[in-house]
Amino acid sequence: MKIVCHGWGGYRNNGWSWPKYVAELQGKDYETFSFKNASNETISRKVIDSVLELRSSISHLYVMWTGPEKYEVVQKDYVLGSESLVVKDQNTNFKVAYGQHPQKEKHEFYNKHFFNLDRQYYRTLEHILRTQQFLTSQSISFTMMIEHKDVLRNTFSSISEKRLYNEIDWSKFIFYDGKKGIKEFITDYANKNSQSEHDASRLAQYYWAKNIILKTENFLPNDKFENLFPKVNNVENVLNDVDYKKQILDTKSASFCGAKWYNATIWLGSGMTTSCHHPLPHKIDLEEIKTNPSAIHNTKQKKEQRRQMQCGERPAGCEYCWKIEDMGRNAISDRVYKSKIFTNEDLHTAFATNHQANHNLKTLEIAFDRTCQFACTYCNPAFSTTWANDIKQKGPYTGLQSDGRNHFTHSHESAEPYKKDETNPYVEAFYKWWESDLHKTLDELRITGGEPMMSPNLWRLLDWIETQGDKINPNMRLAINTNLGAKKEIIERFKKKLWNFHAVDLYTSNESVFQQAEYIRDGMDFEYWYENLNDIILSGVPNSVHNMCTINALCLESLSKFLEILVGMKNHKRSINFTLNILRFPSFQSPLVLPDDLRNKFKGDIEKFLTNNEKWLEGMEIEHTKRLIEYLDVVKTPHAGAATQDKLQKDFKVFYSQYDTRRGKSFEKTFPIIGEWYRGI
Repeated sequence: MKIVCHGWGGYRNNGWSWPKYVAELQGKDYETFSFKNASNETISRKVIDSVLELRSSISHLYVMWTGPEKYEVVQKDYVLGSESLVVKDQNTNFKVAYGQHPQKEKHEFYNKHFFNLDRQYYRTLEHILRTQQFLTSQSISFTMMIEHKDVLRNTFSSISEKRLYNEIDWSKFIFYDGKKGIKEFITDYANKNSQSEHDASRLAQYYWAKNIILKTENFLPNDKFENLFPKVNNVENVLNDVDYKKQILDTKSASFCGAKWYNATIWLGSGMTTSCHHPLPHKIDLEEIKTNPSAIHNTKQKKEQRRQMQCGERPAGCEYCWKIEDMGRNAISDRVYKSKIFTNEDLHTAFATNHQANHNLKTLEIAFDRTCQFACTYCNPAFSTTWANDIKQKGPYTGLQSDGRNHFTHSHESAEPYKKDETNPYVEAFYKWWESDLHKTLDELRITGGEPMMSPNLWRLLDWIETQGDKINPNMRLAINTNLGAKKEIIERFKKKLWNFHAVDLYTSNESVFQQAEYIRDGMDFEYWYENLNDIILSGVPNSVHNMCTINALCLESLSKFLEILVGMKNHKRSINFTLNILRFPSFQSPLVLPDDLRNKFKGDIEKFLTNNEKWLEGMEIEHTKRLIEYLDVVKTPHAGAATQDKLQKDFKVFYSQYDTRRGKSFEKTFPIIGEWYRGI
């Protein structure tokens, strides 16, 4: 006998979501029949079909109904060019696009001419009632739930809708906090534990299964729990940040940080590494990696810093955290967040082991090279071959006086000393380490660039995982940064490779619209980027999609319009979020270079966006938006070492006048609002 699960959250068979936890807590087998973005029509049909197939072996059936805005499209044939967006239902032989029509223009046509929310609420009740009646007729024990509070409503558009509502057996439903669903539960759990909803989701869904569905006081056995949650220890007592610092970190030493052992950022193109983003990167010893490939992480410098931490001394390179902690006894620095992702056993092992020992990583951010087809205004030759070629062919930018000027004066050959036809010893050391040990221990692999899809080494790695994926840590999560500007065939190949991972987070970057976006991110085709973003969300391959906005002076003119576009995607798919990362360097491209009147105008636009869209935003998105509003209102200088406003504005004009000439662009035509001020500098 087995548990059968349908609806939101169970679309990855054997995935880490509530169906898995319900089964594990009861010691039973389970099976899911869920599809990402499936509508309630699909869910109802799948419930009936699964019962007809498995009714003699079902001990209990769970259904989680989803939002009424989703609809199902059944096609005679695959839509041309969108095969990856349409799933063939083997039992019905339907070719189904879940959630909405896969072609943007047809989805918009449907919404304009046919979509009616009252009708969708009505049909949701029909699906629930029909499903309940069928399950009852088959003597199937069942429980129903909702994804979020807006799946149902208590006000009705007609007498008929109210009659339907009253016919449903609501005793078969489980709710959270009145008539709320699992999404609200995850949000509340994340807020309570000072986590992002993304980070909190796995553990919150465990508690949903344990406390909401089963209402059991029992916990999973420790060995089972460690298997399900390798990054979480002690489910009975997940500590808040202050208590964690006092009871876990500071009992080892007053300066201990797990990142120094188990986390790294490594630039293989230049042979540089650091333990996190705060300490300056340092060079990897070429002689060491000949005999010890893991020395691309386990460098002499890191080992000395580990010794210091074991002794309670503060490594100078970690000054960022020490400044925060010196603000007060309960001040929480990033060493807490960067340690909390590792188990207490991992931290104990690190602290108790001789500092000269080599350690395998748990989390790794890696860049194979700087190859990139874009040359964004605030980037530089160290991270983009297109930028490097610009400097090589047209010479350095001249006349810049403030910080960042050196980034635009030479091609940064040191960032990639090895030519494409040469063997890079850092890359080869990585693969030796990867194939021997590293693939067994990594919980998260994050790949950056440049543009990763343009690097042959990305495909070398993905091919290895595809053929030998049974050897890797089965819980490994892939996070990848991409500008989504590659050719269609490359992106399609990329999507297929991602299915080999337990979980995938995709990160892309943009912060403006159309010509303004293409000006800021030279090389971008905005409509092509949007199409690829939409397609990859609909494909259901990534577990989550994140857009990282780099808030610079130029993007403010259309930022609110851009965020509206993201919210429009979020309304239907609820699988994309954004962060607003404020540019501080180079200072002359900071949003603070703009005069007060422009900053105030753009601040007002962002405030209006927040007011109109807050109900659609995640907690992190709301906080980032509020932070930007406050930043534009209060902060006067990008950082302590920045030049005077007058000098920054002069550099702004000097840089973009040369940028226009080199790139065949026009600042004043592209940015009409900022352009008026720009002319007068």
